[in-house]
Amino acid sequence: MSPFVKVLHSPSNGAIPIAVESTVVRVQARFGNVWAAWGSGFFIGQWPSSIITARHVVALPQGVAPKDVNVEAFIGGAWVRLDVTAIAFPEGGAAPDIAIVRIQGTCTTGLQAATMDEPCRVEIWGYPLGIRHPAGVPVAVGTRAQPRGRRLRLENPGRPGMSGGPVVAISDVGVPLAAVGIYLGTSPNGAAAHVLIDDALFAAKDAALNATAAPTGKSP
Repeated sequence: MSPFVKVLHSPSNGAIPIAVESTVVRVQARFGNVWAAWGSGFFIGQWPSSIITARHVVALPQGVAPKDVNVEAFIGGAWVRLDVTAIAFPEGGAAPDIAIVRIQGTCTTGLQAATMDEPCRVEIWGYPLGIRHPAGVPVAVGTRAQPRGRRLRLENPGRPGMSGGPVVAISDVGVPLAAVGIYLGTSPNGAAAHVLIDDALFAAKDAALNATAAPTGKSP
């Protein structure tokens, strides 16, 4: 099944792409005239212009797409709005809770994606609601993760607003190793994340890229 893709703004040939240094960004979607609560998103080194986030951050239940998406990154000591060109995510009520937000710009992050085969120490990175960290550094919540198919079970939850942020494997001495998951929040079954190395996410990334590369600026 092809992912749903929507072009929000056609890329401007005259605009100068923004160079983003912060791996984690803040993401907010608008439905009609109402802006939903902020969530989080992140870049990986392999995809410098694609923000990874949770589908529920940028879409309503059953995958209803937003009218607009606002993304802010902390650049040069201030929050800067990025130019969002497209979003893509798997369709259907039972589809994975993952999404891609495509921007006109690039992020020079060293954070790479990896798989996680065994339980390990991790951190959830994101921006909780109601907090604008003065240095623009995302909050990190330490926990342990256990892989279960396409999900990672987390011993401790993140905070509201951190959904869509990365789950990062941490070494025994506290050094970030690689992003291994996308934080989804909590449910009756506890806190969870979706694995990062996933065909559905790859398809969404390619769909957003192809849509914004189309000469008409229209989604396929």
